[in-house]
Amino acid sequence: MTKRALTPIFSQPTMLTRVCDQSKAMYECIDICLTFIRSQLLPIDKLRQFKRLYELQSIWLYNLLLLIVTATAVAATTCNNIERHEIESRLSTKTPYRNIANFNDSTPQYTGIYFYNNNPTVGCHPTRIWSIIRHGTRNPSESVILDAQQRLSELKSLLMEKSPPQLCDEELEQLRHWSWQHLSPQDEKLLVAEGEDELVQLAERMQLRFPSLLPDIYNPEWYYMKYTDTQRTLKSAQSFATGLFGRHRTHAVKYPQPSRRDPVLRPWRIRERMKTQSVALVLCLNIGVDPPDVVKIQPCARLECWIDPSSVSAPKAMELIGSNLQMQYERWQPRARYKKCHDPTVEDVKKLCTSLRRNAKGERILFHYNGHGVPKPTANGEIWVFNKTFTQYIPLSIFELINWMSAPSIYVYDCSNAGIIINSFQPYAEQHEQELARAQAAGIGANTPAAVQQLVSYKNCIHLAACAANEILPMNAQLPADLFTSCLTTPINIALKWYAMQEKLGMVPCIQSELIDKIPGKVNDRRTMMGELNWIFTAITDTIAWNTLPRELFQRLFRQDLLVASLFRNFLLAERILRSHDCTPVSLPALPPCHRHPMWKAWDLVVDLALQQLPAILDQQAPYRQLPFFEHQLTAFQVWLDSESETRTPPEQLPIVLQVLLSQVHRLRALELLARFLDLGPWAVNLALGVGIFPYVLKLLQSSTRELRPVLVFIWAKILAVDPSCQVDLVKQYKYFLSVLQDNTVSKQHRTLAAFVLASIVHNFLLGQTSALQGPLLSNCLEQLNDSSWLLRQWLAICLGMLWQHFEQARWSGARDLAHEKLYVLLMDPIPEVRAAAVFALGTFISSVTDRSEEQANNIDRIIAITLLKTVAEDMSPLVRLELLAALQWMVLLFEAQFVTVYMAEQPKSATMLQHAHSTHSLERHGLMPSLRTSSISNMSSCGGSSSSGIPYQSIFNTLWLGIQQLGQDPFPSVAQAAQKIISHVHEAALSMFMAKEATTVTAQSGGANVSNRDTDKLSSSLSVSLPPSPNTRGHYLQQCSPPVGVGVGVGVGVGVTHGAPGATRLNSAWLKYQSKLRTSSMNEDSDVAAANVAMGEAHSGASSGSESQAEAAPTKCTLQPIVQTNFIPWAISYFTRPGKQRYSEQQETQQLWPQDRNSAELRAREYRCQRNNLIKQQLQAGGCESSVRRLDAYNWNRKTQFTPSLVKLAPFEQQIAVAYKDKVLLYDFVRNSVLSWAADSELSRVSSFELLNAHDLGLLLVAHEDGNVRIWQAGEAQEEARLISAWHALPRASNSNIHSSGSSSSSSSSASSDYGVVTAWQQSCEHLVVGGGSSSRCLRIWDLKREMRVTDLESAPMRSAVRVLAPYTTNMASNLVIAGCADGSVRFYDKRSSYIGISRQHSSSIIHACLRPNERTLVTGCAAGRVNVLDLRSIRSPTGDCRPLRQWEAGADVTAMASHQFEGAIACGSASKISIYSLDGRTLNVLRSNEGFMGSMGSKIVHPTCLSFHEYKVQLAVGFVDNTFYKLCSRWKTDVDKNPDTMFNARSFLAEPAMQSAVNYVRNQTQLKNLRVHDIQLMYQVCAFETAWQPRPSPLSIWCRFFDVAALEALEFAEDLEYYWNDGYGYELTHRIACPAIADLFAAIDTPQPRANATFYFTHSGTLLKMLAHLGVAKDAKPLTYKDFGSKRRWRTSQIDAFATNLAFVRYDCEDKEPQVLVLHQERVVHLPGCAPHEDLCALSRLRANYADSVERCDFETLCQAQHKEKQRSEL
Repeated sequence: MTKRALTPIFSQPTMLTRVCDQSKAMYECIDICLTFIRSQLLPIDKLRQFKRLYELQSIWLYNLLLLIVTATAVAATTCNNIERHEIESRLSTKTPYRNIANFNDSTPQYTGIYFYNNNPTVGCHPTRIWSIIRHGTRNPSESVILDAQQRLSELKSLLMEKSPPQLCDEELEQLRHWSWQHLSPQDEKLLVAEGEDELVQLAERMQLRFPSLLPDIYNPEWYYMKYTDTQRTLKSAQSFATGLFGRHRTHAVKYPQPSRRDPVLRPWRIRERMKTQSVALVLCLNIGVDPPDVVKIQPCARLECWIDPSSVSAPKAMELIGSNLQMQYERWQPRARYKKCHDPTVEDVKKLCTSLRRNAKGERILFHYNGHGVPKPTANGEIWVFNKTFTQYIPLSIFELINWMSAPSIYVYDCSNAGIIINSFQPYAEQHEQELARAQAAGIGANTPAAVQQLVSYKNCIHLAACAANEILPMNAQLPADLFTSCLTTPINIALKWYAMQEKLGMVPCIQSELIDKIPGKVNDRRTMMGELNWIFTAITDTIAWNTLPRELFQRLFRQDLLVASLFRNFLLAERILRSHDCTPVSLPALPPCHRHPMWKAWDLVVDLALQQLPAILDQQAPYRQLPFFEHQLTAFQVWLDSESETRTPPEQLPIVLQVLLSQVHRLRALELLARFLDLGPWAVNLALGVGIFPYVLKLLQSSTRELRPVLVFIWAKILAVDPSCQVDLVKQYKYFLSVLQDNTVSKQHRTLAAFVLASIVHNFLLGQTSALQGPLLSNCLEQLNDSSWLLRQWLAICLGMLWQHFEQARWSGARDLAHEKLYVLLMDPIPEVRAAAVFALGTFISSVTDRSEEQANNIDRIIAITLLKTVAEDMSPLVRLELLAALQWMVLLFEAQFVTVYMAEQPKSATMLQHAHSTHSLERHGLMPSLRTSSISNMSSCGGSSSSGIPYQSIFNTLWLGIQQLGQDPFPSVAQAAQKIISHVHEAALSMFMAKEATTVTAQSGGANVSNRDTDKLSSSLSVSLPPSPNTRGHYLQQCSPPVGVGVGVGVGVGVTHGAPGATRLNSAWLKYQSKLRTSSMNEDSDVAAANVAMGEAHSGASSGSESQAEAAPTKCTLQPIVQTNFIPWAISYFTRPGKQRYSEQQETQQLWPQDRNSAELRAREYRCQRNNLIKQQLQAGGCESSVRRLDAYNWNRKTQFTPSLVKLAPFEQQIAVAYKDKVLLYDFVRNSVLSWAADSELSRVSSFELLNAHDLGLLLVAHEDGNVRIWQAGEAQEEARLISAWHALPRASNSNIHSSGSSSSSSSSASSDYGVVTAWQQSCEHLVVGGGSSSRCLRIWDLKREMRVTDLESAPMRSAVRVLAPYTTNMASNLVIAGCADGSVRFYDKRSSYIGISRQHSSSIIHACLRPNERTLVTGCAAGRVNVLDLRSIRSPTGDCRPLRQWEAGADVTAMASHQFEGAIACGSASKISIYSLDGRTLNVLRSNEGFMGSMGSKIVHPTCLSFHEYKVQLAVGFVDNTFYKLCSRWKTDVDKNPDTMFNARSFLAEPAMQSAVNYVRNQTQLKNLRVHDIQLMYQVCAFETAWQPRPSPLSIWCRFFDVAALEALEFAEDLEYYWNDGYGYELTHRIACPAIADLFAAIDTPQPRANATFYFTHSGTLLKMLAHLGVAKDAKPLTYKDFGSKRRWRTSQIDAFATNLAFVRYDCEDKEPQVLVLHQERVVHLPGCAPHEDLCALSRLRANYADSVERCDFETLCQAQHKEKQRSEL
């Protein structure tokens, strides 16, 4: 059969089945298929599609075709000398998955389980699966793409020249057509179609193997799929889902958020604004002579630029037409330079273009060509001009024209077949861009004109053609001949005339064309009909383009150049009009079709309404009425804003809203709607900026209308919050916002916004700071610092800080107004954000002066620093403390020498160490340093000396240094880390200065002799040992005497110092720098300077004159680099980026009001919680106490904990229980018996108390530790660690002398603190936290958690004993009473308002329980001796009197815990053998004994409770017993492995091995290219690998694979195996250890009672799979793999273990007669992990978990990745 005969047969897949089914014999069908395949009508992808659609009906036919296609492919590759499977099996990580996949998709029959009819007989069935899958086949990286496009293209040219005899004809032909130009750098690492098929087929096979485990109906509770934030893993996950559920169901699959952040929105600001500088008008009309290839109809269109050429003489008509065309263009670009060229020759055009380009330089040129008088363009894209005598048409090549015009330029072609020109230009431009890229890569310069021309890019060239390549212009006599030009230059006239011609649209009768020419008004006068029509036309065309074009193209065409924007707006009209006359305008860049956009109907309505008024205006002189278009569009925009739908698309009316801003009538409404839109979030701001809002709202700042001020301030605040770079444009308009700020009639909300805008203008912008300082900004901010609006106070302080940041002039203006003292008031503000802003402002105040020769500046800054430290050092808010460190760092940087002095003065042991180091110094041993046996710094270890000449105790810098050290131990991690950075900076500065001094002394005493680098290095190492390793491990640094004052050797540094070794010179310069700091940064006391000099070995000497000192002390200004940086300012700015405009009410602006969505899930959830809480409270009132307590034993829930519980609490409204032991608090769901979350951190002290905050809503967990630190945690998601919200030191700190204690004192302190931990009481009604206890504190401190500040300290009556317990408060108890039980048996009573009020001494031992009844009259107390008292608080008469008990009884001497029910009056007392429950009158209600109830379930051994807790509302008791019942993120791996040069040692070494050299020589011989580099061969190998993976098997091999043999492939594969072994495998222990989170997640998925899902799938990358395989012990060789092991048998082969779509699966089997089993599959085949039986496919889950217990239970990823010790670099080779 012929190809023609087969075409209709195989046009559809069903035809093939029908033909073969109707064949009389199979041989006839085979003959049909062979003919069909030879005719190349059935590629392999078509065959796969056919198989999927019809395999159930004709599976035999599919197998037959596959056999035929394979045979045909094999026959086509007979010239290859290597088999395809030999190549595919040696491609390392680029191996296609089909080479290693297990295509047996039958139900598995594994050893250990016997199947009958595909059903297991022993009752085992798969229940869960956890799998991690690598993405499918992808594109290469960008570097490989570029190298292949450049280097391999060069090699291809060389090979084609040589025509190696090893290549057969088919291969030469294949090489000739090879190209990678279809790939661009943007295509890097994208998943390809073959990769999608790999994942689809993998899912299908897995589903066939485990049909019950992997159903084909998606259920989010059954399936959990997650991918990394890359396209290839996303597409892999989607393809896998397609294989499981089918394409019609994949849209329902839910994926968690990927690990990385979403891409940033594209910038709105156009980087390259352009202007059309010159315009060339080339008219080839030849009036009176028609072109030979155009036959015109009669009557025919004749008007050119609205001029009839036949009405005047030909020369006159030509002149009129040219002048009219110029005037039409001047409407859009009046300042351009215009040049006309009538009926030109080639030379005329060349001269015109070259002159315009010479004058325009880099600006754009417009070339307008009218070819109505010449033939149509040729097939090569040539346009026609004339010879000098007008006897011939001369072709002008478009390529010559482009060379003359150069770029950037725009071309308008108004002639028939104009599309041919664009079609000719496109391939030329693409080829030119490729040549340009190669030239730039080769480094070709622009030194010659030819080079300049070669380096011109045509990307910015724009072409507009009147019609397509095969079309002629319309000849309708009612339209002008230059219809395309008329649309581009006079759009309103032609639009109205065209509308009048459309009878079907005609709503207005009797509108003739002549009337349209009489429309009054000008285009630029919006009050007239013509002006308003043009205004509306601009808005409509912008809207069409905005909603149709891609954002980047819209910016380029409609916002970059005014003339280009006008032309493209008019081009949209030309498309609409010309398409109605069977003509299609063409543009480059091409635009999508816009002629049927719905907005054209709005334009027709506008035209109709306007023309209705025209007769009355012309005949009766009636006034023109404005059209309602903009009003209607604003209403539509308002409807969009009111819809509040989360799935709504961006509003179409946004470009129209911008045009409405030009109208005074609708401006205010448009601004208000625009403000509402911007308040939707940053995406809305970016959208508005992208559409072009910026110049409109910037110009409105020149308006003096007061009504616009609030909304304009709001809009600019939103813009600046998203794009701070707009500050440059607002500098000249800062007075506008300043006037809003100082206007008290403006609302506080808008004054706050004005303060934010002003702060943004001056932020790190000197011009803005200078301009603002000239106005009254500083005084206005200071006047309003005490305003009632906290947000205004915050931004006034931030504005002040930004004003004088790095601007000394503003600082001194503020100092004269006492700005720093006025800011002190804000340091005690009730709002933490305001306090942080004040600290920020004072910090920038300090840093604004770098010249420290001014003593006044030093005094002010020292006072500010001390005030900051004393006021906010113990602030509850970490935000404030972090800003405090950011402020104090400037004191450290500016007074570095003084801090170094304090630092070294507190090192009593370091001097001794230095002495020892000097006595054995290498220079001394060689006789070069006889005088250095006693270091000058050793004098610092002495405690004697005159206090008058040393640093006084409690001096300023001592105090500041102590404060920084205390912050270094802050409980909030970011605060402690910032403080440690400052401490490390001082440590390094001290070390550097000391080394510099020692090097100077060595050089001076050696007489200027050179000191070897080796000796200098030894000196540095000895000094580094002398100083302590870190500042926070030192001993006592404050003695009971002043720091020592000694007299050391003089500074005798002579000229000879500069002749030392380079190292010594560097150290000498550091020493001189230190001396300069001492002189220029005085401590305002001579004794301070003396101490600083003595500390570094320099004594004051009278030899130096004052003049010399002054000369050396010449100040130098420098820019200091901060040690720490905070995110306070970006975080504060983010407040204005949040959605929700109405954050404040007009009546009470201090309260935040958030808009409520009545249908939101959050609001409904809160309503549910409120109803649930009320129901629980109602049940409390209806229940009976004694009956419930007697049935208490019925409630039973047990849970094993890792350690003995110390505290336990039941959540009041949730089915949850919190348990504390050691340093951890866990939150359990006791209904589902699962861990919800846990609060813990590394190296925390023991938990002594915890509280459930906001238990009625979204709860938080407050945890107090025995060291006095309190942390607040937010519960994480299911089985996730809680997130730390805040942390602070809640009790007064110990005396300063005890902060850094020695080893003995610290141990005693620890023991004391373990006896008396911190106790807390939370009062939900007023959000107060009462804190007491501790080993050193004898007072109670009350914190306001809402304001994050201390309320008061209750210490009027001194406590002689530590507080052991605090009486808790019920949820709604509003009480000022504080009750504390002490270790001496006393119970003390306090009032928050008047401190101590009374005491009760009815107990003889330590109080272990105190509970205040809700009526505030009755108090239940209990002590360790077992006595229980019920007190009547009304009997308290005086602070010294005693409170007599109402009831009193003994519960037993062995009581270990007590608890009371605040509402029901039940008291539980736990002892070793029982838990007794009493009533308030002492009657026993119930007894829970150790051998009964839930206590009996503990076993036969005696247990006793450690903690008891009643539910607040229900009669439930919680008891804790003493027998314990109840990778790329790894920075260390990056540094120690990934970036370690030694990691690639073996891979580099193998390149020199004989096997690799032999492979190189082989490829060189095959290609006959002797200069091939190893990199070239590796590139050929990668391209071979990728092309092999891309193509299915029957396809031809990659031509680059032809140059390898098996030995060469094995060598190249081994080189990559070495790289992956050492970087991602077994080479380093750390590499596979960091895979422990994946192992832990595995067991969490298959070995928990309630897993996250039954089927879990992760889609990831090669590195993750290899690390996990190494962690599991898969493919591990007996010894480390090195470059010497080539040729030996090895298990680590990435071609086998890490191909594309590599997968690892763990399938859990639940069995009836034995424990759960696990089936481990790698590449869909069973693997036996270490520790499992090698002869059985299934491994017991318990055994598997035991094998990897460390990975599950002790996987501390953060600690593992942040460890400082180095990984062993390389195994012994």
